[in-house]
Amino acid sequence: MSLVWEGRVYKLKDTAIVTGSNIRLLAAMRTWGMDGTFKVVPQWYQQLFTIHALYRAT
Repeated sequence: MSLVWEGRVYKLKDTAIVTGSNIRLLAAMRTWGMDGTFKVVPQWYQQLFTIHALYRAT
């Protein structure tokens, strides 16, 4: 895994961790799904935000 971005947005610290192969796969997809949650992360995190793409339909 690689840290691809770390910075601040609206005074909140943001970090993006991803593999190079997953970035290439996301770039090739036409549709992404995104979701954010506040309930399942440790208290010292504010939010978990995930990005998903359908790679192969079965």
